[in-house]
Parts: sequence; structure tokens; C-alpha cells
Amino acid sequence: MKTLTRRNFLKYCGVGAAGIAALSLAACQSKGNEEPANTGTGTNTGTGTGAGTGDNSGALIQQGEVGGASTNVDASATVEATTEQVEKMGYGMASSSFNLTCFSSPAGGREQILSMIWPRLIYLTSYGGTLEESEMWLAKSVTKVDDVTYDVELYDYIVDSQGNPIKADDVIWSYEQATTVGEMTEVGGVTKSVEKIDDTHLRFTLTGKGAGKVEVMLGFHRMTICNKAWHEGASDEGRRVNTATAAAYYVKEFVTGSKVVIEAVDNYWQTDEALKGIPGQQNVKTIYCPIITEKPVRAAALQNGEIDYGTVDISARENFVNADGSNKEGFRVMTTGGATCLDLFMNMDTESDSVVANNLPLRQAMLYAIDRESCLLAAGFDLNSGWVCYDIGTPLMAGFQEEWKETWFPYDPDKAKSLMKDAGCEKGVKVRFHYTSGMNAGMVAVVTECLAAIGVEVEPLAYDQALYNTYKYDSSIWDIELDNKGGYSLIDDLFNLFWPAGYTNGGCCFCKDQHFYDLIEKAAETG
Repeated sequence: MKTLTRRNFLKYCGVGAAGIAALSLAACQSKGNEEPANTGTGTNTGTGTGAGTGDNSGALIQQGEVGGASTNVDASATVEATTEQVEKMGYGMASSSFNLTCFSSPAGGREQILSMIWPRLIYLTSYGGTLEESEMWLAKSVTKVDDVTYDVELYDYIVDSQGNPIKADDVIWSYEQATTVGEMTEVGGVTKSVEKIDDTHLRFTLTGKGAGKVEVMLGFHRMTICNKAWHEGASDEGRRVNTATAAAYYVKEFVTGSKVVIEAVDNYWQTDEALKGIPGQQNVKTIYCPIITEKPVRAAALQNGEIDYGTVDISARENFVNADGSNKEGFRVMTTGGATCLDLFMNMDTESDSVVANNLPLRQAMLYAIDRESCLLAAGFDLNSGWVCYDIGTPLMAGFQEEWKETWFPYDPDKAKSLMKDAGCEKGVKVRFHYTSGMNAGMVAVVTECLAAIGVEVEPLAYDQALYNTYKYDSSIWDIELDNKGGYSLIDDLFNLFWPAGYTNGGCCFCKDQHFYDLIEKAAETG
């Protein structure tokens, strides 16, 4: 097994890529566990955070998310690997709603262990990582033909856990299933075609060139590949447990809402240790995964040694990490993040009664007024466990431009007050602030206080998630809004989410900027 340094591990993404890495690393430190009581001493906690700034569209806060946890701590250390296989370990899963079969729709619990139980062509070793930094998995090699064309050679000895071979036809069929039945629009959006050359050679063509697109096409964390004949002939239960997989682990037992048990595949097809990489590691025989949805209970289970690994909320950070950022004795805290953003949007619908829609200086004043670092601290992070970002996506995302750091709105309350005069609001103004009732209260309070300091009175509109998801599409409801958004490693994932898909009135800000939409579409097509 490889040793991961802080430099490499800091970029691991909690969706898929970090899941397998963290589980393997946790096992390296564990002496094993029973079900459900743990007898090991090497407890781990996986983490990730972030905070960011706003651009003209109003992006405010960006925070990382790992394995279904909402806000997590940030620390890591070099992890040494053991050469002996650990018999058992426990991993606390944070979600109870998921399906582990091939081509299923995304869900938090599924993505936490997906890379361990279903393979793909390549394994991206870092969030936003490049093809050159990736590890081959089912693919023996990937050769760039031109900016949109890549030839993939498969190993000619791939067999799944039930002895079925994986050939080019299985890969092509799996991509068809994944992008239709499995709703993997990310893969479908960048993949123009997959052609068979022979049983072990394929040609992949992108819809257009661009940073990160080939990585999504070949290594997307939710992509799954299996033998076509097995899948079509298996029962629903057979696809669910005792799965035929070419990954290093298979699902041995799955009790909905209670637990998942995954076990190392006997006679795993990749026997060359030099070629196994991270996804081929089997340093634990059996991984028992109790479903523990409550964050405090999951943190307590880690502290009590009932599980060996699990994601924890930032509020539990002090239980595992010292004030100086070092790990507390008996724990090893690891960092991921950069996938989920918390953004501030401003209502730009000029036909609504929004007070900000027709007042550019007012919008600018509010952005200058918000202290993003204070938002980060109020959310429970510090400068060792979070970062301030500079645009709608995080700097870890492929396609992020360094020059964006020079164009954001730095905290400047004096300039904000001056702009309030330009806006004709020197006597004050009232705005409707839309967010979910479950959102971080400390951060919401900082935004409210910062705006109050320049004379902007906030009317809070806090709703449960269901009502929030309804009202965010209605420009008559709110003036400013906080919304959680997530993307994979491509920053244009977020732009595609915000403008204009899903919104009936001109995108998330109701800005109706066709030129902007055309630029997004052109960027997607040409890279």
C-alpha cells in the first residue's frame, strides 16, 4: 500500500475517491473490530472544509463535504501502511438512504464505499486531479490521440469475483447504462462516443476539449462497470448482495437502514502489487459498516472505539484534534474537501419587487460588507481547518483561474457604506434573506450583522428543505439567498447547475443574461 503525504491527501475528494483511500488507511492503523464492538486502537476521522467569497453573481461561502457529512474538520498526517491484512474493521456510514447496485442514482451512503465495490477505468487520486496524476484500474493505459480523442487499452485478464470477464463490449454497455438508467449526466455530458476497436481496445471521444473533462469521462467517481451478461441474468437480490464485481471488495450483506458488510474478493484479478494502486488494496478482510446517521452518535462511536473510521461534523473537531491542529493521541484525522459550496445569490429579476434587482451599487455594497473570514470562523472552522475561496467554485476545481483571486469583493465596510450612498440607501434598506432552517446559524448571523452594520436590515426567511426548494425558484419571495451547491472536479459543473438549468426565470439569480448563457455553452463545447 502507498504512503500518502499531507500534500497529496489534502486534495482527496470524499465522494468515491476519498472513500476507498480513507477506509484503506484506517485499516492500516486498526487492530480489527468485532460486530459491533471495536477492539482496535487506530480510530480515524475523515474530514474537509472551506469558505469562499462572492463575485458579481454573489458567491459567498464555499465549504468542503466528505462522505455525507455537512461540515468537517481539516487536518492530516503521513500515514504508514501495514503489510499484513487486518481481519475486521468498522466504518460508520452517515446515510441510510442508498442503493449499492450498479448504475443506481447517487446517494451519500452509496458514494462513501462505491469505489471499493465497483470499478471504473481509471482512479483519480485527488479531487480535481489530472489524467497524468491518476492510477490505471481496468484500463492498462490511456493514450491521447488529440484534444478530444483518447484510446483506452484494457488489461486482457480482468475477471470479476464470479469469474466473468470484462471486455470492451461490457465497458461500452456499462457507459450506456450509467448515462441513461443511472442518470450520470456528468459522464454523459462530456462523452460523445465510445467505440470498440477490439476486445481490449476502445476509443473515447469527448463532446469538446476542456480542463478536467477526460478525467470525468474515464474516472468519474460514480461510474460503475460490470459484466453485461451477469447483470442481465442476475436477480434483483443477486445484483444487491454477493455481487459479481471486478473491484477489490464485494457486498456480502446489506440490511437496509441498518448495516452493510463488504468483504475482500478472493483471488482478485490484479495480482501484480505494482499495478494495484489505491483501488486494488485489500488490507482489511471484512469491513462492517453500521449506519449511524446522527453526527454526535457517530463521533461518540469513534471516541468509544465502536468503529474505526467515520466522518464527523466540525462541532466534534476538538474531540479529535488539538488546538494547534495536531491529532489527539489514538486518532488520525485526515483532510478532504472542495466539492460543496455555500453561495449567496441576489435576485436580479427586474420585473419582481426585489429591492436589489435594479440597484447595482446596493448589490456591490452588500458584497463588500460581508466579512468572509468571520463567516468561516462562525461556522466552526479556523485558518487551519478552512479556507477562503475566490469564486463560485473552489480553487481545487479544475478550470479555476488564478486571476479570479484579483476580481472578488474583499471585506471593505467603508467602501460598502460609500456605495450605500450611491445606491440611494444611506438611510437604510430592508432585504428578505432566504435560507434553510438547518443552515449554519453562526454563519447566517455574521451575514446578518455585516449587512446591519451598513444599514441593511435583514428579514429572515428560514424554511425547511422542502419549502426552501420550492421558494428558491420564485423571484417574488426573496432578495438574497444562501444555497448549498455541489460539483465534481469541474468548475463548470457549478455554472451548469446555476445557469440556466432548473430555473424558469433566467437562472439562480433570475438575471436573464443570454450572452452569459451563450458563453457558458461555448465554454462547455470548446473548453
